[in-house]
Amino acid sequence: MFKQVIVFLKRQLGVVVIAAVFIVSAIAVYLNQHDDGDRIYTVRPGDTIAGIASNYRTTAEALVNENYPDLSGGDITPGFRMRLPRSSHTRTITIRIAHWQLEPGFRDGIEVLAKEYRKLHPDVRIIQSGIPFNTYGQWFSTQMVGGAPPDLIQVGYVPYHLLIGYFMRYFTPLTEYINEPNPYNAENEFRDTPLRDTTKDGLRACYYPEIQEYMTVGITMHLTRMAYNKTLLKKITGSDIPPATFGEFLNVCALIKKSNTAPLANSGFHMAHILENNWFQPLTSKARDVIDFNHDCSVSAVEQYIGMKTGLIGLDHPSYRAKFDTVAAVGRNSPPGFSGLNRDDAVLMFIQKRAVFIPSWTGDINTLVEQGRDNGFEVGVCDFPLPGPADPGAAVSEGPGFENAVSGTWFGCATPANDPERKRAAIDFLMFMLSKENNIKLNRMTGWIPCIKGSKGEGVLADITPHADGVTPGLNLNIGGESSIKMSQLYALLQLGEMSYEAFKKEFTPFYLARGYRDYLALAQNQRRAVLNDEKIASVQRARLFLGGAGISELLAKYRITLLRAIVRNIDASNERKMITDAEKGLPIRKAYEHTGGNP
Repeated sequence: MFKQVIVFLKRQLGVVVIAAVFIVSAIAVYLNQHDDGDRIYTVRPGDTIAGIASNYRTTAEALVNENYPDLSGGDITPGFRMRLPRSSHTRTITIRIAHWQLEPGFRDGIEVLAKEYRKLHPDVRIIQSGIPFNTYGQWFSTQMVGGAPPDLIQVGYVPYHLLIGYFMRYFTPLTEYINEPNPYNAENEFRDTPLRDTTKDGLRACYYPEIQEYMTVGITMHLTRMAYNKTLLKKITGSDIPPATFGEFLNVCALIKKSNTAPLANSGFHMAHILENNWFQPLTSKARDVIDFNHDCSVSAVEQYIGMKTGLIGLDHPSYRAKFDTVAAVGRNSPPGFSGLNRDDAVLMFIQKRAVFIPSWTGDINTLVEQGRDNGFEVGVCDFPLPGPADPGAAVSEGPGFENAVSGTWFGCATPANDPERKRAAIDFLMFMLSKENNIKLNRMTGWIPCIKGSKGEGVLADITPHADGVTPGLNLNIGGESSIKMSQLYALLQLGEMSYEAFKKEFTPFYLARGYRDYLALAQNQRRAVLNDEKIASVQRARLFLGGAGISELLAKYRITLLRAIVRNIDASNERKMITDAEKGLPIRKAYEHTGGNP
């Protein structure tokens, strides 16, 4: 009898297990849908009582009754915290966010904000994906063409003309949200302030003139500075105060080299992407007085060629000499073969205490601070040293380079139009990240500088502010073609100390003057191909205009501006061609700011 019972139980065991699993699952679902506590929903822009009721599978009457007397009038405003009936059912919306910021601080910050956001919106789940930056451009394009992009995607590593096309096809314009107050600022001083006016730069880099819309939002601000090992500097020189002038910097470098340490952790990446525009090029600003013919405070490749072709200026100009002498000096104080190193090689050298200084973005500096602390040294931050009163370049140095500090780490919304609920939730999470409190929290977790007005970085970044009164460069030899190739080849030799400045001038100048005009013509031909992109954008604007509907006057203004941009660009190109042709013919031309006489 006992054996028969055992056999029966074995036969029925599978049924028992399945039944138990079913019961446990049913209980979990019930508990998930029936929260004993109050369920709260924060109203977002565009919400209606009927829409919220539909999303939570309840009725408008039940919502009003649950929130009586607050909703007795039937009106809701963004930011209002609404109690949900216990009988409501959450319909989960999954938002995917993708970026190339693989720093642990940034990913951790996004996770924290995602959890806090879900407390306000239990129907929304945020999933993030980190993509390596060296494959990000290809991945970005694949997601767009494949029709399955993440809802929020960091914008970058894609050619600009392709990006404009992607914006037109796949992204949602964010202008209406940027021009309105952020509902998540309802409890601070920005309550009634348009979102763009809550940021330090007005989100100007997120506006794309070709489309005449804000297509992205930036959530941080990056600048460039020099980081240095304070502990090692004091050990070698007796002081941890960084050099204030370029002459002092060279003297410190001489002491550092005697200790068998590299003064500067450097690489080809740092020379091209940090030092060139933020240390070397500002030294050339005085040359603008000679060749800034259109008076726009910058020097184009065409203006540079005209100035050198007509003899108004040459590479022997004192400001150019100051730049190239500085480049050569920095190269002499960098590791041997530094131009063949990449960014990570230079960072590793600095962390291993094999170099005292390293150029860096502020986005990386707090990471260096933490790594330095782990390796037993303190990290400081200073400006790039410019020529002092006793230095050879003092007569031409007009100050640090102008920093066009704009909000960075741009995100756009690529959610398909056929999923409006997901799109609305994705944009709402962007607004959540850009609220004052959350933006400061995210950037401090990452070690970055927040982009919100009145906020600062922490630690060594607390006193870092943009050089808003800096200067712009007066040298632009990038006319394209063979001239640009020749320039890059010789410039690399000068950086490595394998060519003197005099030899550089002697070899490059005649080649540039003989070849530059032909290179310009090839470049101008390629630029004319951009007219096709202008036509595509204009045709889209024209189609929207013909369809009519709300905002037709705004659509008409955008269409006219699109056409006007193309016309103005062609006029500018025509003026350039005339000037460079006159220079090629040897016709005289005055200096950019030379008075012609007569009454003002």
